[in-house]
Amino acid sequence: MFCIHCGRQIDDDALFCPECGMRTDVEHDGKEAAPGVNQAAADLPRADSAAGDAPQAPVDETPAEPEGAPAWEQAAAEGEAAPGAAYDPAPGADSFAPVLQAAAAPKKKKKKFILLAVILAVVLATAGTVTWLVLDMQAKEQARIAAHEKYLEDAQSFCSLLLDTAVDLEDIGHEIYDRWYDYVFKRRYSSPDAAIDAAQLAKSSEMTSAERGQLILKQLYEDLMTVPDENNETQQALQLQIKRTYTAFMDFYDFIMSPTGSYSTFKDTYNEKDGETADRYKELKDMLDKAE
Repeated sequence: MFCIHCGRQIDDDALFCPECGMRTDVEHDGKEAAPGVNQAAADLPRADSAAGDAPQAPVDETPAEPEGAPAWEQAAAEGEAAPGAAYDPAPGADSFAPVLQAAAAPKKKKKKFILLAVILAVVLATAGTVTWLVLDMQAKEQARIAAHEKYLEDAQSFCSLLLDTAVDLEDIGHEIYDRWYDYVFKRRYSSPDAAIDAAQLAKSSEMTSAERGQLILKQLYEDLMTVPDENNETQQALQLQIKRTYTAFMDFYDFIMSPTGSYSTFKDTYNEKDGETADRYKELKDMLDKAE
């Protein structure tokens, strides 16, 4: 037969090839030689016949592997890895540990990234909420200050217009007083109404101005009765004083526009209502000056 390793013709009962020293009854992996291998080896050209008288190649005199344990087992026993041997982990070791560790690393990184993203989102949301609250508080405070300044401005306008209208009423009242005096003591008019009509005619410009001023004052008064900030003590105090001043002024206005009673009664009532209106106005003006 022929050696399945080097193709040398050897004895049929030889266990080792005298040429290459390899076992002849098994292949490298320990399996029996496949049928036809000896025949394929036989078909190979003979080295001695092909070369003729050429010198023969030196024979590998490496001692044949003793029968028993294969070389790879002996190498493993000595702590050396056999050539071409596959990775064989230590007994009891988890052969999948490196794979699991390699697969777990990206997952840990992914979880860490998600956690950081969640923390960042919470921080940004908190910062945004705090910023919005601060801006909202600032906007409300600015609106409150603007509303208070507007209230003071309207109150000042109310005071100025009330003073001008009250002066017009005083002029009308004096004119009526003079005409009524002429009617009562000098009999220049046929009746008190005629005397009043004459006085109003003589002071028609002041009458028109007083009527126009009263209409504007009424609108301002209605606006000032709505306090923008109910917790603002200054606005509440001003509102009360505006109400007292406007009430006193309207009593004076109604009395001048339609006076009644005797001459002495008219004179006394005129002085009383005129003085009360002037006092309320002064108190209101002082409050506004302090609030500015």
